[in-house]
Amino acid sequence: MKNYTKIIFTLIIIVIINENNKVLGVEDICALQGHPPVVWKHPPININLTGLACEPYQDLYNHTACCNDSQAAFFKNNFQTAVNFFGSCPACINNLYFTWCGYTCSPEQGNYITTQNQVDGEPLILPNFTVCRDWAKAVYDSCKWVHFVQSMWPTYEAFWITQGQQAIPNEVLFVYTDDDDDPNAFCPMDQIQNCEDNCDCIVCPTACESGKGITYENDDCKFLHMDCFNAELGGLIILIGIGFITVIVSRIVKRNQESPKKLKADF
Repeated sequence: MKNYTKIIFTLIIIVIINENNKVLGVEDICALQGHPPVVWKHPPININLTGLACEPYQDLYNHTACCNDSQAAFFKNNFQTAVNFFGSCPACINNLYFTWCGYTCSPEQGNYITTQNQVDGEPLILPNFTVCRDWAKAVYDSCKWVHFVQSMWPTYEAFWITQGQQAIPNEVLFVYTDDDDDPNAFCPMDQIQNCEDNCDCIVCPTACESGKGITYENDDCKFLHMDCFNAELGGLIILIGIGFITVIVSRIVKRNQESPKKLKADF
């Protein structure tokens, strides 16, 4: 009887430990870590992300993460490039930030990131980042009205190819799944921000239609049906073109004026 009691007690302890591990995210396995990142098939670590990358998601990550301090700091500094380009629409930049935090620091990283090499400590070789197609489209839709995005990347596939190619220090290959409930894919549709929810009317036409967009002081800055940024850029290009043509014309005129003088000198 005592043996049965011990066995039952042991089983109860195991169940309690397993449940605690689920809460703490110990069952999660990372795919990569470090800067530059290497293959790292271990449980996430306890880390304080305050002042580092992905700080807003500490509670969501249960204060564990797959990134270390140097990796999180590098990501924070490097992401500023994306902020400079896409920052005119906060919804877009927030969606991109959440996506790349999912790649870099999320304790669930190992669920949707696969590496071609499996040996711990080896440098990464083109990691695959599996995302839901609906998520990829939604993020692109939140960004496509930012200046030059649609002209540079007319489709969401082209957009994410470039995102993966520009990932530093490793190129990342995005893989799509049509199953929004796929446990082995990045599908946080509840976290998506539409451009009309958090974007200026000038940058997001649907915000103008819905009246939900945020308002900035330059909201009415329009010139010939263009926002002021595009108008200023167009004006700058025109001025450069005029200047270039002026230089060419002046050189031609000067050359023509010098030619008769040479002819007279010959006679």
